[in-house]
Amino acid sequence: EQNDLAEASASINTCLEIRVRHLGQDSPYVLHAIVNLSALKVRQGKLDEAIKDLQDASSRLDKAVVKDELCLGGCHYNLALALDKSDRIGSAELHYEKAIDNYVKVLNPSHPTILNVFESSALMYKRMG
Repeated sequence: EQNDLAEASASINTCLEIRVRHLGQDSPYVLHAIVNLSALKVRQGKLDEAIKDLQDASSRLDKAVVKDELCLGGCHYNLALALDKSDRIGSAELHYEKAIDNYVKVLNPSHPTILNVFESSALMYKRMG
């Protein structure tokens, strides 16, 4: 799996470089690529790097004139996962909540994506006791 993740990461990095060059650093397409790349970093165990990138992307998405709630929800969800795996439970909890808040603005409340966020946060609480 690590080889597949490394290959996917390289592809997204190439895509990201092209998007930055042609669309600029704050393009929604650039921020989507950063969120996707960070999700891979979480799966690879590169948690500190993923957290830094996702915090930056979240800040930039929050400042966007037109909010992309789906991308912002994904950003908060991946940030919550990374924080959860880093045992930063309080921060993870906040970002799970933000992910749900963003997702319910654009998805049906019973959408599988929202259910995944609830499941991940429930597993975190279960580990806490």
